[in-house]
Amino acid sequence: MAIFIRPQDATAKSPSTVAEDIIQQSLDAEKLDILGIGSAISHTCSTVGIATGIAKLFLKKTHIDYVQTILGDFEAIYFMLNTKPTTEIGETVSRLEREITSNKPGPGGQIVLVSKLAEVRRVTTTCLYKMREFELIKIEGAGFAMSPAVSAALQVVRLSKDPVRVEAVNLDSIQAKDTGRARTAISIYLRRGKSGDRDADFTRTLRELKIIK
Repeated sequence: MAIFIRPQDATAKSPSTVAEDIIQQSLDAEKLDILGIGSAISHTCSTVGIATGIAKLFLKKTHIDYVQTILGDFEAIYFMLNTKPTTEIGETVSRLEREITSNKPGPGGQIVLVSKLAEVRRVTTTCLYKMREFELIKIEGAGFAMSPAVSAALQVVRLSKDPVRVEAVNLDSIQAKDTGRARTAISIYLRRGKSGDRDADFTRTLRELKIIK
């Protein structure tokens, strides 16, 4: 079962409302495919963060890529949710975190923090500089900053002179400093020296939603 979250959906329904729909649909399916594109990426991440935070739904797979439509290329994020606990993403992220030895944001570190007001092109340039110095970097964004974080990561993969692949994408719940409320954050791990292939389940979901043939 696939759920498509478009930019117009993000303005019509809150993440909590869409999360309710996902939770209800999980009663009839062990696996759910969630796809968000363009400006709905932050909304999609928040929705998945809420659903997995309050119900027996678990992240089994994540993928980011471009989607070609008649209106042009759009950034897209894909989640596969499972009703049974899974450890694949958690184990991968734990392994990658051990490689983040320069774990301070800013110059000389492997972490790039993205704010909701950040210009994607500047984040991309910062990441390209860091990819020259480090084999592995991590891009982090929370709330509305999740969309530009994904955009920058995909631009780095497309623009880097050296091959770069997305090693992992993970969601976490963090506490907002201004309100103290929990909100969803995304972490994207990029590795230099390797190129990546489009995920088969991502492609299957695009076909199921009739976005591609």
